[in-house]
Amino acid sequence: WGKSSSDSFVNDMVRRLEASDGTLTSLHILSFRKLSSADFVRLARALSNNTKVQEFSASGHSLSADALASFGDALKTNRTLRSICLGDQKLGDDGLAQLEPGLVASALTILDLEFKGLQLPSAHCLSRVLHGHMHLRDLRLARNQLCDQSLHALLAGLCASSIEVLDLRGNKFGPEGARAVAQFVAAPTCRLQKLLLCDNAIGPEGAQAIAAALGPASAISELRLESSACEDAGAVALAEALARAPALRILVLNSAGLTGNGAIALARGLAAAPGIHTLRLNGNADVGDDGARAFAAPVTGLHTLDLGGCGITSAALAPLLGNATLTHLCLFGNALAPGLEAVLADEGTAVHAAQSSLVDLDLGGNKLDQSHGEAVAAWIAPPETLPALKTLSLGGNSLTSESWLAVTQNARAQRAVKMLF
Repeated sequence: WGKSSSDSFVNDMVRRLEASDGTLTSLHILSFRKLSSADFVRLARALSNNTKVQEFSASGHSLSADALASFGDALKTNRTLRSICLGDQKLGDDGLAQLEPGLVASALTILDLEFKGLQLPSAHCLSRVLHGHMHLRDLRLARNQLCDQSLHALLAGLCASSIEVLDLRGNKFGPEGARAVAQFVAAPTCRLQKLLLCDNAIGPEGAQAIAAALGPASAISELRLESSACEDAGAVALAEALARAPALRILVLNSAGLTGNGAIALARGLAAAPGIHTLRLNGNADVGDDGARAFAAPVTGLHTLDLGGCGITSAALAPLLGNATLTHLCLFGNALAPGLEAVLADEGTAVHAAQSSLVDLDLGGNKLDQSHGEAVAAWIAPPETLPALKTLSLGGNSLTSESWLAVTQNARAQRAVKMLF
């Protein structure tokens, strides 16, 4: 709902909410739309007994005390609403405290509090909400100011909850906060399936604590630790945990300070963890060719591997193509240009490419020029090269899209491959 504000639009929306218009099940009031406090009070009151809207968002709006009180009252009576996001970074601890009684009484399953200026008092508030609320499944707390103490304050509520998705990206906690999260993960009552701890300096100690909490009873299927400074020691601990965490499917360690040693440990761990289907290591510039080659051996189940920005040269390309289980391989932002023509012309590369199951290959951002483009085009033209390939990404190189179109014209004529420039 991003149209210019006017009384007629507010009146129309209030009317539809009060009438429980069946065509209105999701309402997002975009942040650039200008509504008064009185407008929000009217909308909240109209929402109170609505039986159709399941999702309501007024994110990015500075809400007055009156508006927050009205939304809190609406949450107490509305039994249909499942997801809500209110306020901006000024909401803060006081604003959340105003909503607390309504949140406890609500039927919400998703509570989105991203970028709301929340600190330690809000962690205590949310712990109380979680203690009294068994419907919540998805708690989004990214980009707040939650510290180590905040995570410990939140712990009791989390352990009493039915939370399945916990988003803590971009907060202010470190290893101690990660240990509190690990206690939740290890709790017998934990039903968590998706855990996002990105952009928190949890370090190797924090990653080790999370790894130690993973076990056969853990339901976590997606774990994201990018920009967490977990380093090789954290990666080794996670690699060792893979075998005892059968539910884990997606592991993201982008920009986490890994070197080739961390990558090698993860590759070995994957061999004992057939459930993992996606591993992302983008932005670990010291992984290098040795780390990349560790993924040359096929791993049952692994189909998506992201090694973008990992300091890889063309020498590691052929071994990676030889991993017959991979269907999606990202090599964006590496250093493939030097020696690429010789690698593509090598008979060993041809053998690997013929056995490949790749559906999607990203060679973008590698400073490929006209001669590289011609070599790639000649290599990809025969149908026996990467026979399953559907998409080849080449953007961010030193050729314009027009030049790529010219040099790949023959290849595109022979292959039903989508080439992105």
